[in-house]
Amino acid sequence: MGWGDLVGWIRWALVGATMLVVALLAVCMLVVAVGHVIYVLWRNIRGGGAKTPPPPLSIEEVLERIPDYDFPYQELPGGAAGDDYDDDDHRESCAICVAPYEPGEACGVLPGCGHVFHKLCVAEWLRQSTTCPLCRAAFDVTEGTRQAVVDNMV
Repeated sequence: MGWGDLVGWIRWALVGATMLVVALLAVCMLVVAVGHVIYVLWRNIRGGGAKTPPPPLSIEEVLERIPDYDFPYQELPGGAAGDDYDDDDHRESCAICVAPYEPGEACGVLPGCGHVFHKLCVAEWLRQSTTCPLCRAAFDVTEGTRQAVVDNMV
């Protein structure tokens, strides 16, 4: 037996070992894939599969969840004197109809962002859009988030 035979034998041993490793990896991947399929089928049979999202709330249901807010009269900085004060959180008028708030007037506070508008104005707005007229914050109005909407109301 010469050096040539030894080199040939080593090559075949390496090829054989490589094929063995590839075969073992393929078997492992097959076992994992079959196990995953069995798990998914078992979960779906048990009823733990993907849930369909709840239907969205109607606009009337969203409007019912907007709390009433009696706008208290107070002098706010800036006013009509022309100061550069224009903070959206301290507006003296409704951003939808641009009419000033009157003391005791029925206003609505949007959940999440907390912006205040006339109750009738925001009702009409929300019939056309599910975002805040000022900051464009979207409202998540699905059945599953009813309590979250109520909890976030100011």
